[in-house]
Amino acid sequence: MGPVSQARGGVSLSDELIICTLNRPREVERCLDSVTKQSRLPDAVRVVDSSESAATRSVVDRHAAGALSGRLIYQAAAPGLTGQRNAGVRAGRSDVVHFVDDDTVLDPHYIESILHEFASDPKGAVLAVGGSITNVHRHRVPVVKRVFMLDSPRTGRVLPSGRNPLIVDVQSVTDVDWLSGCAMSFRRVVFDMFSFNEEFKGYGLGEDVEFTYRVRQRGRLLVTPEARIEHLQSPVNRMAMPQFTYDVIVNRARRVRARTGCLRMRWFWWSVTGQLLALGGAAALDRSSLQRARLHKGLEAARAVLREIAGRDSVRVRAPSHE
Repeated sequence: MGPVSQARGGVSLSDELIICTLNRPREVERCLDSVTKQSRLPDAVRVVDSSESAATRSVVDRHAAGALSGRLIYQAAAPGLTGQRNAGVRAGRSDVVHFVDDDTVLDPHYIESILHEFASDPKGAVLAVGGSITNVHRHRVPVVKRVFMLDSPRTGRVLPSGRNPLIVDVQSVTDVDWLSGCAMSFRRVVFDMFSFNEEFKGYGLGEDVEFTYRVRQRGRLLVTPEARIEHLQSPVNRMAMPQFTYDVIVNRARRVRARTGCLRMRWFWWSVTGQLLALGGAAALDRSSLQRARLHKGLEAARAVLREIAGRDSVRVRAPSHE
């Protein structure tokens, strides 16, 4: 690890940036290029790689011989995003742990701005800070989505149904209920209390909401507009939209069943009713195979949740922690 650096505000914080990746060498190259341009370089940069070829390792080796010399670490890991995150955390010892996705591009002041928020809170009430995703913008929230607890005009909430409105267009430092996994940073003490839930397999849709909402029960989560980042959404390893619809419902049910914070199953089912009605309306109007497939997967997901509740399928997912 490189030397401990001084964050704005006079508090010395060591930090490590973790990038988890799978078969995306071009994206890793672009992300690392943006890291080299930081006004304040992380003390360590760890690439946790589950790729099937050596292409990503080659990218890391090239950068390790350049601007990130002495800071860049390559770590091989088994596939599975939450497992990769845990492996990266266990391997380091820094005061602050940053996570960014491999398909992001960091503004030159991203790391400095994140550390500024931690340094401005020496008592440690702020447990995590998120960056502001600049290429995603919010549209007007329809009343019907509010009624069915599918969305909210307040950014960064976790609704009792388990839905989490996107964190977008943040104009000032804002308290939120969850953080996006593509741009989130934590005090090391968080990992003395919690670990990422490895029952979220593979792509792990919703794992960031599940983890950060648990952290929110112990302290504050902030998003700062000064830590700007683009999320360019690589097409590699993205799931098809019908499967995405299925996973959204099933993984959300598992989060809600843990009854963390305000989450309640009655509101989950109310939101699923609204979601299925919307999917049915879209299938009736569009009549495309995609919309029919999404409706089919939505209904299949609802049945899967009922089977899981009845104990006829997989066991209830409980959020792991060290409490």
